[in-house]
Amino acid sequence: MFKTRDEQIVAGYLEVVSKQAKNAIELLDQDKMTEMYLSEKQLAVWQALQGSGLLSRSQVQSIAQIPSPTVRQALLKLIGEAVGQGKATKYRVKGK
Repeated sequence: MFKTRDEQIVAGYLEVVSKQAKNAIELLDQDKMTEMYLSEKQLAVWQALQGSGLLSRSQVQSIAQIPSPTVRQALLKLIGEAVGQGKATKYRVKGK
């Protein structure tokens, strides 16, 4: 198909770049995949954290309208980052 070595190298390079671009698009769509694997209550907690910067457990409970023990369990599973200790602990998704 390609006659010269340079053409083969360029074609190979473009193929690799194309695969990397497709992988990047898949990674960007992982948020949608994450939501597919969460329970309804976990998704409510996740969306509360996504929509805000830094929240306490009671703030998440208020936003998500879910009982405190359920919020605690969901935060343990989904936690991105915790700041503080005890009642003063605030939660956020990493990178926010």
